Amino acid sequence: MNSGNLSSGLAALVKSAVSEFDSCEYLEHENADIRLTFANGTKLRASYWRLIKAGGQNLSSFDHGQIYGLPAHIDAKKQLWDELRGKEVISANLEAKTGDLIFEISNMLELQILNFTGYEVWEISFPNGSTEYSNHNVPML
Repeated sequence: MNSGNLSSGLAALVKSAVSEFDSCEYLEHENADIRLTFANGTKLRASYWRLIKAGGQNLSSFDHGQIYGLPAHIDAKKQLWDELRGKEVISANLEAKTGDLIFEISNMLELQILNFTGYEVWEISFPNGSTEYSNHNVPML
């Protein structure tokens, strides 16, 4: 783990808008993996995520494809993109205890990229060519 690369790369995301979204459709249909590209060229792939909206309903990768008594399956990936499109990053940090990435986004949104396994459930690549993985960014026991 090179925490300096990760910290500086996350800091460089401030004021960078979410510019592209790929829902990773080539993966399992019910899978909610996402890829985000930011205006500064940073790319993020994540398997597990949660969007927290101030005063509103939260949304997570676990909601994707669920019905919950609604007339149709939830397309959580589309809803996430609708919320994030063009919004700027206010802050981006690594939660040291869990290895989660926490993005504060304009319009009072928080995107949490979750890490709760020893496998690579998120990957972030920066414009300088460095790449960091979730399983390399958790404290060793």
